[in-house]
Amino acid sequence: MKIIYLAIFIACISCNSITYESLLFKGENASKRNNFKEAVDLFSQAIEINTNDPLVYILRAYCYNELSEYELALTDLQEASRLNGDKYSIYLNMGNSYFRLKKYQEAFHYFKAALDINPNDYNANFNIGFCCFNLGANENAVKFLTAAISIEPKSIEAIGLRGLVYAEIGDYEQALEDETMAIELDPKDDQLYNFKGQLLVDIEKYEEALYYFNSAIKLNPENLEAYYYRSNCYMQTNKINKGCDDLRFLKSKNYTEHDISTVISKYCK
Repeated sequence: MKIIYLAIFIACISCNSITYESLLFKGENASKRNNFKEAVDLFSQAIEINTNDPLVYILRAYCYNELSEYELALTDLQEASRLNGDKYSIYLNMGNSYFRLKKYQEAFHYFKAALDINPNDYNANFNIGFCCFNLGANENAVKFLTAAISIEPKSIEAIGLRGLVYAEIGDYEQALEDETMAIELDPKDDQLYNFKGQLLVDIEKYEEALYYFNSAIKLNPENLEAYYYRSNCYMQTNKINKGCDDLRFLKSKNYTEHDISTVISKYCK
């Protein structure tokens, strides 16, 4: 999922002395490089100099979230709120913390608060849609994901997730349409082909599904799920030898996601 990144403007970016501003600048750069531990250390040094700036707590909370230190992130965000920090940033980051803790109801509450501040925000709409999906509120998930897509029409994550939601509610026509759109946007993502193939298997269109599993394997020869589902398609279309070849390959890879030993012993002599 996308996480808000709050950029900061530093008046003097070339300061060599250890000042609050220079620590913020260095921390932001470390975070941009995905060096979140270094960033936390720099932001913590900044807080030792100035404990009253809500911005530094928001920035450190973002890094804590990326380090899976969600409770520490929430503590920083509560302090930022006490200091009257930017409410949108606080709510969105708190939503992210609770989402990653799998507390989807709490996450929904904070994402919705962020959305109330900025109704046209992609992140808030997408994240609410994701929460709704995890809460089983699929109709609402479609609503918010559709809003996110209207804001960012080329968002593969939103389109792909909406396709998954459509499949959950049994609307395979819309699900396949979304996955087709996602593949058009990123034709080199093997997982997109894999998922569309699985949708076609669900509605027993095995010959058509084979094309997508073959495409996934061509893009990524180590996509073991694609081999598994392709073997199923081969079996369903009486291509037993090809199905067995895929199953033996999976066995050589110590594949354990699904039971293949029973099928091998029954059909692959």
